[in-house]
Amino acid sequence: MQVTHPNKICVPVEQALREWRGAGHFEIKFDGVFTVREVTGGILVGETVGNRFTAFDCVERGGWDIRVHPLDLRLRARGELCHANGIDEIPSCESSGSDFLERTLAAGLEGVCLKSPGSYYDAMVCAKRNSIYLCRVTEAAGARQSVRICDLETGVDRGCVPAKGGAADVLRYGDRVRVEAFAETASGKLREARLCREYLVK
Repeated sequence: MQVTHPNKICVPVEQALREWRGAGHFEIKFDGVFTVREVTGGILVGETVGNRFTAFDCVERGGWDIRVHPLDLRLRARGELCHANGIDEIPSCESSGSDFLERTLAAGLEGVCLKSPGSYYDAMVCAKRNSIYLCRVTEAAGARQSVRICDLETGVDRGCVPAKGGAADVLRYGDRVRVEAFAETASGKLREARLCREYLVK
């Protein structure tokens, strides 16, 4: 079985704090390595932080692929497998997602994912903390509608950032820009980078 990370739609933290006040399944999002783990009775997926694996879903139970089954069934299977194999489950709550997100961020963690009770494996909405980076444009937009950037102070290559909504027509080589991103890769590139709403630095 080939298992990939679920697709996620990211929303701004401010939006989630405002809108996530009803019921739903809210899980802490760890800043770890996506991991697929075969255990007795099935296959779990989760995040590994350091040497600790924490499961957030179950994709196979008793030889059956359950990724197209509703979330509540998969969570029951996850609980059974985690209990049987001594594995931790991701912390979660079923209501007041905005409060849960606020507490999660205050604890210094990455963010929270929202999953609908009837959703399949490959569906989630995520709100997570981002950082602002000051950068310089080193290559103007091409056919892919993105610009290459470097760190404003150190010159470290930060990779590319999408330049949509007219930004590709505005940005030029040498422009200083504000870029929002989740984190840095080991090589210094920005993960999930995007231009801030007020992106030009004067």
